[in-house]
Amino acid sequence: MTLAQKLDRLPPCICRLLAKADGELMTDAQLLRQTRWSKEKLRRIAESRTWDGISVKDVDVFLVACGLTWSTQRRQLWLLKIATEKGLEGIRRMHHLRKPVAQKAGRVLRLLKRTEEILKNQ
Repeated sequence: MTLAQKLDRLPPCICRLLAKADGELMTDAQLLRQTRWSKEKLRRIAESRTWDGISVKDVDVFLVACGLTWSTQRRQLWLLKIATEKGLEGIRRMHHLRKPVAQKAGRVLRLLKRTEEILKNQ
């Protein structure tokens, strides 16, 4: 298994869904401050379903900004598996996604749909 294949088990859109600060889903503004990227670059990476075409440096920056590391990938996958044991609705019940403010609700739904599609295909 190549490094890219291993990383794709937890693609950027799922990392974005798991990114949290103070127990809530991180906002784009918080991620922009952490990464120091443009909105376009953040959106392109955060909405990606694979790490293909993303530099190793950007992978590192994005994972750190999301509060994740390459080494915790197995644990994050395990937590997602537990959340989905009762169906994909379990992802929607994750604590940091329960009460998104109105402006984040659409983004959360988009991230949830991508995550559900990826998990169904694995």
